[in-house]
Amino acid sequence: MTGANDAELQRKRVVVPMASTVAIFTPPAGDAQFEECRRALERDGFLVIDRLLDESRTAALVAATDKVWNDHLGSGGSAVFLHEFGFLGRDRQFLRLLTEPTVLRLMHEMLGANIYLYHSHLDVHPPRFSTDPFEFDWHRDGGSMNDDLEVSPPPRLAVKAAYFLTGVESASHGALHIVPGSHRSPALPADLAHQKVPLAVRAGSVVLFDRRLVHARGANLSTGTRRALFYSFAHRWVMPRDRVTLPAGAERMLSPLERQLLGLGNDLRDFHVPSALPLASWSPPAEENAHSA
Repeated sequence: MTGANDAELQRKRVVVPMASTVAIFTPPAGDAQFEECRRALERDGFLVIDRLLDESRTAALVAATDKVWNDHLGSGGSAVFLHEFGFLGRDRQFLRLLTEPTVLRLMHEMLGANIYLYHSHLDVHPPRFSTDPFEFDWHRDGGSMNDDLEVSPPPRLAVKAAYFLTGVESASHGALHIVPGSHRSPALPADLAHQKVPLAVRAGSVVLFDRRLVHARGANLSTGTRRALFYSFAHRWVMPRDRVTLPAGAERMLSPLERQLLGLGNDLRDFHVPSALPLASWSPPAEENAHSA
């Protein structure tokens, strides 16, 4: 357990637009700092880790994302934005994020060992000149999960990690807007105007959030392109929202952990009553910092 002084050293307090104060954490360097991050995610429904990815790794991911974007444009795709599901097979850099140590450890703590990537999307949003402050309305992830399950509030079921490859300096840069603590509310808050918080983050930062957290994507009214990668983990007995298509021959090169996290396997019973889970015996590399390449 982290004491008050340790917590204060670990946490950075920053003021973001709309007079909202958000706790932004540095990459946790030990068990005490990791526990502080986990507690924040559990309590608030979201967690911001500043520059989890170093500059070289972020730059490599930007290059890989731009290639996907250029391929999209080259095939006649819309120049307004890109929202591509199941993108991990497009570049090995994307696949490597599947086992990013800090994020995977947090997913394990929040959801258990019987999990996998049930939903992912790559987002590219060039500048858009619009008077509409939001490009995606307020919502909770999970679609009909929120209506079909007769529990209030609905169960967690999934946690999403959003890697921001370009900085989001203000609300007008296509910020992710959230309502802190709304993951514990039975319904969407009535007074969103006074409860919403835009998250200003630097390039290489990650935002983790409970799928029940009420959130929306703001319009990018800046002069730069917003790039972000989203990895959503759920229990393996939850049906996938989309599937990752790997290049020919790539599957045999995967580790047992990667196979689990991609939802591979022919024994459907094992998804519900697992006999052995690579994640259950996995531990973060002892000498590897979470933000290393």
